[in-house]
Amino acid sequence: MFRSVAFSAALVICAAPAVAQEDAANAFADMQAIAETGAIGTDDLPATILTAEGCVLTMTSERANPLLTVPIVTISSADAGDLDPAQTATVQQAVRILLLVRSLTGPVDLIESIDTDDESSRTTFIATGGTCEDGGPCTRVEPAGGLAIPFYGEDAETRAATLAEPLAAFAEACTPSFAGAASEQTTLSDVYGRNLTSDQGTVVINSDGTLTGQFGSNQLTGTWETEDGLFCREGTIGTRALERECQSVTMSGNSISFVSLDGTRSDTYTIN
Repeated sequence: MFRSVAFSAALVICAAPAVAQEDAANAFADMQAIAETGAIGTDDLPATILTAEGCVLTMTSERANPLLTVPIVTISSADAGDLDPAQTATVQQAVRILLLVRSLTGPVDLIESIDTDDESSRTTFIATGGTCEDGGPCTRVEPAGGLAIPFYGEDAETRAATLAEPLAAFAEACTPSFAGAASEQTTLSDVYGRNLTSDQGTVVINSDGTLTGQFGSNQLTGTWETEDGLFCREGTIGTRALERECQSVTMSGNSISFVSLDGTRSDTYTIN
């Protein structure tokens, strides 16, 4: 299963919750067991994962679209304390059930994105209300009435109906220091010197704080460091400058994703 928190100063991606937060951890684990499907950044799609930073819940999903060459990544975040688990709605959408947990403080942005150079996919995405940066990702933002969580599978409707209880328990028990993490720790050192590959190219994170890699005919050179629990990098790809950007990092099995702070972009690589 897929879990995530930002890097800590000790470069630990996933850290076990403190004993004092056991109730929140148990409730969050129950939510993950109910909602999660597949694995982000792999062929095991569709996928849905839940993460938590403090009381803020984030849903990330990835699904294939026959009209696009890459999966669509969807992100929705809300503070658990702002949600009303007693007020939910389900919508049947093709092969999934979309559960909407009502927000008491106003709309919650549902952010969809693709990251591809394929012009046909970009044009199709724009035609459905998206916008694309020059040479960058495409995004589409829609306001929703609450936190949106897609459920897949034959038992999707049944599982969606059981999320309210652990969500209410989590909202009551969570604290600002809670981190929804995997039960085992994964550190950045686990990927030092290894090839991180995607359909765009290859990146290597070196233990000396440098980045190397190859994107087509263009060489990647750069540096990285951690700051305020985030992974921060800068460098060049060929003649194009990569401005300094800090990102949160998620890992699942043999994949690693770097997620922009506004949640609109997620670059996923296979760890080789």
